[in-house]
Amino acid sequence: MQTPFLLIFCGIPSSGKSTLARKTAEILEEKYQRSTAIISSDAFRRMLPTYERTFEPGLEDFVRGATYRAIQEALRWKLTVISDDMNYFRSIRRQLKRIAERTNAHFGIVYFTTPLEMALKWNRQRGSLIPDSLIEEVYHKLDRPGEKYRWDSPMLTLDPSKEQLATLAATIASKVDENERESSQALIKPRQQPQASISKAELERETRRVVGEVIRRYGNLDLAQDLTRLRRETVADALRNEISVREAASLLRKKAESLLKKAPDISLSTGGTIHVGIFGHVDHGKTQLARCLTEIASTAALDKHPQAQVRGMSIDIGFSAFSLGKNLIVLVDLPGHHSLLKHALAGANIVDSAILTIAADEGMKEQTIEHLQVLSVLGIKGLLVALNKIDLVNEAQLREVRSNIQQLLSKTPFRYAPIVEVSALKCEGIDELRKRLQETTTPPIRDWAGSLKIPISHSFHVTGRGSVATGTVLRGKAHVGDVVEVVPQRREARIKSIEIFGKDVKEASAGDRVGLRLSNIRSRDLSRGDFVIAPGTMEEADLLDTRFAPTQLYSEDIRFGEALHVSGGLRTTVGQIFPYSERGPLRIKLGKIDSNIDCSALIKTREPLALEVGDRLLLAKLDQPHQCNRIVGIAEVTSLQASPEIHSAKIKKGQVKKKTAKDLYAVSGLFRTKQAAEHVAEKQRKVYAVSTKTTGIIQKEYGEDGDVLVKFKDAPKEHEEVHYYRLRRIKID
Repeated sequence: MQTPFLLIFCGIPSSGKSTLARKTAEILEEKYQRSTAIISSDAFRRMLPTYERTFEPGLEDFVRGATYRAIQEALRWKLTVISDDMNYFRSIRRQLKRIAERTNAHFGIVYFTTPLEMALKWNRQRGSLIPDSLIEEVYHKLDRPGEKYRWDSPMLTLDPSKEQLATLAATIASKVDENERESSQALIKPRQQPQASISKAELERETRRVVGEVIRRYGNLDLAQDLTRLRRETVADALRNEISVREAASLLRKKAESLLKKAPDISLSTGGTIHVGIFGHVDHGKTQLARCLTEIASTAALDKHPQAQVRGMSIDIGFSAFSLGKNLIVLVDLPGHHSLLKHALAGANIVDSAILTIAADEGMKEQTIEHLQVLSVLGIKGLLVALNKIDLVNEAQLREVRSNIQQLLSKTPFRYAPIVEVSALKCEGIDELRKRLQETTTPPIRDWAGSLKIPISHSFHVTGRGSVATGTVLRGKAHVGDVVEVVPQRREARIKSIEIFGKDVKEASAGDRVGLRLSNIRSRDLSRGDFVIAPGTMEEADLLDTRFAPTQLYSEDIRFGEALHVSGGLRTTVGQIFPYSERGPLRIKLGKIDSNIDCSALIKTREPLALEVGDRLLLAKLDQPHQCNRIVGIAEVTSLQASPEIHSAKIKKGQVKKKTAKDLYAVSGLFRTKQAAEHVAEKQRKVYAVSTKTTGIIQKEYGEDGDVLVKFKDAPKEHEEVHYYRLRRIKID
C-alpha cells in the first residue's frame, strides 16, 4: 500500500491552483499509480445552499473543520491528498502539517508565485468569480512559505504564468514520488516548540551519546555501521525540520529499536528491565496473579498496606519482580476500584506493556473497558490478556467470555493480543503466561544518555537511615554521591545510597526500579508525583499550552473552561481546559470541542506540575459515575511559557443604508448608541459586506442612532448585510 502524502497548495485566488491540482492528480494516478484525492473547502461550501445567496462567517468553522476531517480521513486511507485551497496563513499550513504528522504522512508545500496582475486577468476571463479586492487583500496578507520556519519551506515554487501547466504538473508528481522514495525510512516528526536555530554541534554530541550507549549495552560492534547511518539521517532530519535535540535523540532511539527488532538474535548483553502493568476491574484477581508471578517483593507489593487487607482490595500501586530469561520483569499492580482510577492513570505512565486481567465468571466490566481505553490513549504497545478464574466456569461460559474479549479487542490497537487462561488462586496457567510474556515483550531502548528523571511513587522515613524515595528511572543515570533536585518544590538533596530490589548498587540507569536514600531533605517534604532530577533540568507550570486529542468514546461536550482531572507523571490534580483555534497571531475561543478532531488548548491546573515539552497529560472526569466513560482525552504539552490570553469573537450584523458623499456608505444596526459608534470609529475598525465579499473601514459615526460611515474597497449593494467582528480578550487566571 502506498505511503500517504499531503500536498499543500499555497497561493492567491485565481493563481492556477485548481487547474494544476486536476492535472497533477491525473499524472499521479496514471503514471505513478497513486490513488489521489483533491480536497477543497469550496466543495463543502457548495453543499450549503445558503452560500449561493450570501457569505456566512458563522459557518466557516464548520467548513474548516469538515475540510480538515476529510484530509485526515483520506490520509488514514493512505491516499495522496492535494489541499486545493489558498492556505495563505502560516497557522493554516501548520494545522495541515500536524494532520500529516498524526496520520504518519509525508507532506510538501507547493507555493504559487503567480503575479497579482495575471491572477486578476485570469479571474476576469472566468467572469470575475472572485472580487478583485479579495484577491488583492490575500496577496498583501499572504504569509509567504519559508520566511520563518524550515518546516514551512516550499517543496516547489512555481509560476503557472511562465510555464506550461502540463510541465508543472509532471514536476509536482515526480517530486511526490521522489520524496516518498527518499523519505520512506523516516516520517516527518512533530516539532513541539518553535526554535530560532538548531545547534548542529549539540545534535551531533547527543546523538553520538545515544549510539555509544546502545553499542555498549548490546555489546555488538556489528551494530555500529547501521547505527551510525541512522544517526546521520536523524541529524539531517532534525536540521531540516527544526527538530529539537531532545526529540532528535528520541527519534534515533526509536529507529535503533526498529533496527534491533529485525535482528532477534541481538539482545542486551546483561539483560534488561521491562515494566509490566497489571490492569483490570476490582476483584478480578490482579494481586493474586502478581503473587503467582512474583519472586522479589518490595515494601509496597502484594497489598501489604493495612487498609488493603482490611478492605480486601488493592488501594495503592504495588511493585514486585521476577526473572524472565535474561530480563527482569517489574510488575506494577494497579487498583481496579472505580474510586481509585487516578492510581491506574499514574501507573500507566511508567509501564512498557500490560496484562489486562479479566475474571471468567464476570467477564468485562466498567473498569476493564476504562483501563483498556487508558492503555490505548497512552499508546502502550504490548498487551496480554489474562483470563482468570477459569476454575469457576464451564467450557461454554469460557468460550463465550473469550469471544466477547476478542470482539472488544478488535476495536482497539490490541486486536492481536494473546489471551491466556489462568487460575490465579491455584497458580494454574502461569507457565503459559510467562511463556507468552517472554514472546511478546522485549526491553526497549531507553534514554540512558539523558539527564536524570525519576518520578517518586513512594516516600518514607527509615529510623537510623533517613529519608527514602522509590521510583522508576525514566531517563539518565543516578550515582551514589550525586547532588539532585526535587521538583516542584525545588529542594536540593544528595544521594546517600541506591537500592534495586534489596541490592545495594553504586549506579542505576533508565529502566531500573530504585530506592534512593536522600540527605538534606525530610520524607514529609516528598510526595507521590514529585521528580528527582538533575538540577535545573525541569520546569514547573500551572498554565500549559497543549495539543489536545479527545477520545471518541467520551460522549459529553467538552466546553470552554470545563473542570477536568489532569494526570501528568504520577500526579493527578484538578484543572480547566480552554480550547481555541488559531487565527493568525490570535487564539480564538472555541465554545466546545469537536470530538472528531484535535485542537489546541490551554490547560490551567490548580497546582503547578513539573513537566517538559512533549510530555503527555491524561484528562479525565473522575467525578462522573463510574458506569460512564470518564477518559476525556490526551493533551501533549507544546509550551510551558503559555500566554494567558484568548480572544472571543462576536459578530454584530448591520445593513447598508445609503450612499453618501465622498464614496462613503451609511451602515445601520451595528451599534446601539452614538457613543459606541464614536468609540469604534476612532479605532478605524474593519467591517465585511457579506454579499459582495468586500471589506470596509469605519470612518466616523453618522447621526444619533449608532449609524456609521464606511469606506468600502468595492461598492456594496443597497441594503446589503454587513458584519463587524468584535474581539474580546479573555484572561485565563
